[in-house]
Amino acid sequence: MKNTLKIFGIVILTAAVILSMSTCDEDDSGGSSAFLGKTLKLSGQVWDFRPGNVSEKFTGTATVTAYSYDEETEEYVALGATGIITGGQLSIEIGTPTYLVSGHLEDFFYDVKVSDKNVKAATLLTLKTTDGSLWLYRFTYSAQSHHLNEQVRYIYVDRDVTITRKGETFTTTCNCEEYDGTCNCSTCDCGGTKVTIKNLNLNLKTGWNAFTIKTVYSNAREETSCIEGVGATRWFIGYFDHYDDD
Repeated sequence: MKNTLKIFGIVILTAAVILSMSTCDEDDSGGSSAFLGKTLKLSGQVWDFRPGNVSEKFTGTATVTAYSYDEETEEYVALGATGIITGGQLSIEIGTPTYLVSGHLEDFFYDVKVSDKNVKAATLLTLKTTDGSLWLYRFTYSAQSHHLNEQVRYIYVDRDVTITRKGETFTTTCNCEEYDGTCNCSTCDCGGTKVTIKNLNLNLKTGWNAFTIKTVYSNAREETSCIEGVGATRWFIGYFDHYDDD
């Protein structure tokens, strides 16, 4: 089953746990994206995230491939880069993505204004092994309080472009019908939560940029904001016997 979470109008594909993202302007004063260069270099210790909010250092070795997501075909698309985890340490470099298309920003973001409609872009959504059993996401999860989620996303654009959206506040209503009428509060919003989404204002530079979406939960309130750069500090992995997009 494919779980989707719309934050800042951004559609985030999630796996087993709720993930968020990062890189924008947290105080609504205007955005300046964190530019990373023409080649994206990712490295660091990989952590094993298991049920029960237990995490420990991953020590295994695996080959991983970088993937984006095609909203039209609803399929993951390889970006043309392969890396390796050796003894739990990740190393991968991604240059100009082989999957680079126009309209991607409008698909990835929701109800936004893009300054140049001709821009071609691709987003790194996940790193995964050949058999699809190991998925990597860079995120921060507050396991004890369950009050904080952050997740990094990396996006490539072939020209400078700005992405903006006005923030809003609303109260959610029950959407259990989306889950065949069965209410499961771990996957379904049962309504009554006051949601605040701050302004989105991204200034992306030609090449790779990083952004992090930060969501804070407290007393039936939820606030999502965009912060500049790579806010989440760890690479986490998840294990899946299969992944069904139905």
